[in-house]
Amino acid sequence: MSKLKPFSLLSFSRQDLARFCLQIESEGLFEIDSGKPGPVVGILAHTHGNEPVGLAAIMGLLAENALADRLKVGKVLLIVNNLEAARRFYREAEGQTTTAAWRFVDQDMNRVPEVLAGESYELQRLRQVLPYYQSLTHVLDLHSTSAPSEPMLIQSENAPDLSFPGVSIQLQGIIACLRGKPLISLCKQAAGYVVECGSHENPESWRLAQAVSWHFLAELGLLDGPVVLSEQDLETYEIYQAVVFPNASYQLTKILESYEFLPQGMVLARGEGEPLVIKQDSYAIMPSPRLRPVHSGSEFLFLATRKERL
Repeated sequence: MSKLKPFSLLSFSRQDLARFCLQIESEGLFEIDSGKPGPVVGILAHTHGNEPVGLAAIMGLLAENALADRLKVGKVLLIVNNLEAARRFYREAEGQTTTAAWRFVDQDMNRVPEVLAGESYELQRLRQVLPYYQSLTHVLDLHSTSAPSEPMLIQSENAPDLSFPGVSIQLQGIIACLRGKPLISLCKQAAGYVVECGSHENPESWRLAQAVSWHFLAELGLLDGPVVLSEQDLETYEIYQAVVFPNASYQLTKILESYEFLPQGMVLARGEGEPLVIKQDSYAIMPSPRLRPVHSGSEFLFLATRKERL
């Protein structure tokens, strides 16, 4: 048996992640098979190139055969989704205050078109890994945010409730507001979970991604060893709108903080056209630390109402 305990959380530097990523082969996939029947679980990293949390989780699961030693049933696929964007991020973006330019190569991999036809890097990569996605019974896609934020959970409609350590906020309604389908929609009937683990370059976000991954596998019954699980009291935000600026002239009237209260009538952004005004009391979800987006036409933040706890 490995000396690692089932939920040991490892500390990595950005250089550790870079070395690991740049050595990954073109398939970008690690398969750990117990040899016994059970769930086929996918843990996905770097759907966006500038979000290192998932790679830290993969490294933690693979270290000293930690996962292989404890997998008692089923199979786990660890997939680095946007491998080329991730490689560019580690080669080029160190020390940059803004890394959104390394989010993708040609197009957002988490805004999937109805038909995967086309020769962009992301569409070619999706076609390459699609058979693996479609083999999954459960999938966990690990993300992070550009601004500091409490971790958040998003789940597909067919996904049963699971607990995730350190995650106390749930987002509902966001999938319907996206400008394209999320990547987990390609996983056929798999129960899908997305965890936003905190900000991109925060080592605590990287550790949380490891904890979330271990507990995810434990809750699904794949692991051999002691498991301590607890129910969570989640604060729920209902997303009702994605904010997309009408043109490149628009910018926010101020930098917003995560979950900041935005009163009805507040002017959110101005540009060459009508100002964008908050139509109802709202909260800012996943705001950027910038006044305008790097990628025009993309969702810049989301507006939500907060549900009262029962």
